[in-house]
Amino acid sequence: LFAPIVGEDSDLQRLASDSAVYGVTVEDADTDMGGEHGGLIYYCKILRNGYKNKYIIDKAGNLKGRRPIPQVYADDFFNSLTKTKEGSWVFNGRLNGWPALTRLELLSLEYHYQKKQAKFSKRFWKKSAEGKQDPQYPKPGYGFFKVEPKSIRAKLRAPAWTEVGYSKDNPGFVWYYSQFREGGARLAHGENIIAAVVGDSQRTGKPIPKAVRAHFFGHRYVKKKKQLKDPIEYHTGVLLEWDHGQYCTVLELAW
Repeated sequence: LFAPIVGEDSDLQRLASDSAVYGVTVEDADTDMGGEHGGLIYYCKILRNGYKNKYIIDKAGNLKGRRPIPQVYADDFFNSLTKTKEGSWVFNGRLNGWPALTRLELLSLEYHYQKKQAKFSKRFWKKSAEGKQDPQYPKPGYGFFKVEPKSIRAKLRAPAWTEVGYSKDNPGFVWYYSQFREGGARLAHGENIIAAVVGDSQRTGKPIPKAVRAHFFGHRYVKKKKQLKDPIEYHTGVLLEWDHGQYCTVLELAW
């Protein structure tokens, strides 16, 4: 019941590293996408093996982890793909160190290039029911490629349940950090927030708190150098007061 809750009552641990994981051995269950449709869409940049520049490499000479657009070397990516019985290709691992990007179905591969001031893209591989061609990093002579490109882009699909929540069987894009609860701070998310609050009440014998007042507030961001939009940009939230009078809770759409 409390598996997706991080705190003293959970076996979940914080991920101590942002390192990537590639080339893992997987079972059939590890390629289950929960259906042919649905799921969040991600894009990643696949780099030619050994390609480096100052923008993508850290001081140790490794690819920078957890980039806004994930980056990965070709061999690491394609060696992490598993072909399913249905003919799809599924990535398993930890893409560019992102803990949430562990199971992703490959939908297409594209080459992006620029001529003068114009940008173009060509798709050279796409998921198909026939599965006639395996996905691969293009070499000279492959399709329209005359030379090996510095990078290509992959379109990926996460499992279907990612459209409705942060974890499987726990819908709801909402999280709740409770710092002052008995037993220590805890982070819960999705519908399990309700289970967490009810569970606290059952263990302590105290009634579930009730909100008695709500205060809407807004503020601007403090900046040393203001931009044109700063005087008209506000962040808003709601402050809840509880009947126990011990602490308040802030609700906001972004944090």
